[in-house]
Amino acid sequence: MNMSAPLIAAVAAIALFLVLLTITVIAQRRRLRRMEERLAAMRGLLEERAEQLERATTTAKTGGDADDELTGIANHRSFQEILRQQWRRTARSRLPLTVLMIDVDGLKRFNEAKGHQAGDESLRQIAVTLTHEIQRPGDVVARFGGDEFAVLLAETDATGGIAVAERMRHAVENLAMSWGPSADEQHLTISVGVATTIPSPQEQPGSVLATADRALAAAKRNGRNRVET
Repeated sequence: MNMSAPLIAAVAAIALFLVLLTITVIAQRRRLRRMEERLAAMRGLLEERAEQLERATTTAKTGGDADDELTGIANHRSFQEILRQQWRRTARSRLPLTVLMIDVDGLKRFNEAKGHQAGDESLRQIAVTLTHEIQRPGDVVARFGGDEFAVLLAETDATGGIAVAERMRHAVENLAMSWGPSADEQHLTISVGVATTIPSPQEQPGSVLATADRALAAAKRNGRNRVET
């Protein structure tokens, strides 16, 4: 049965309307996607500015005393503040955060054999060595106290954290800082505990530190100069 001319015209008009409607919807979706991308970029910029302001405020409150006097890297207090900032940021983005707790193996014997001045110099060398193994501006190495260091690796999963920890362990081992008269004597090494989490607003940053500390204890217990997670 042949369609009448008016019916054909009506069907054609409906088809044209549907095509135009589809084109309009696609264009609107593209504009919405571009707006979402711009908003995400603006949000990231605002978060970065807020973190910079928070760091500046923290430095002002502490009188600018954010570095360890012996090694020149971040100190315990500064590390805790940066960890809190990164914890809040990664909790919003649902990205992983990794912490390394590091202990120097054999420093007591090194001090007994060579003196505390040589021991202090060894800590400075280790601090420099650890710092050289981090590659991003957001990563932090801090002296946590005594012969212990801490490393913060934001947006880093467990595999990446272990890789960094192993690089650090090898780098310190290669310093070959012996406490005996012979090159065959034992050298200073490090034991490393690795902990990774996706931060939650319901948790405190201390939880990942406690987990990394337990992993460090396992590394010391299992023979030292090793990485545990």
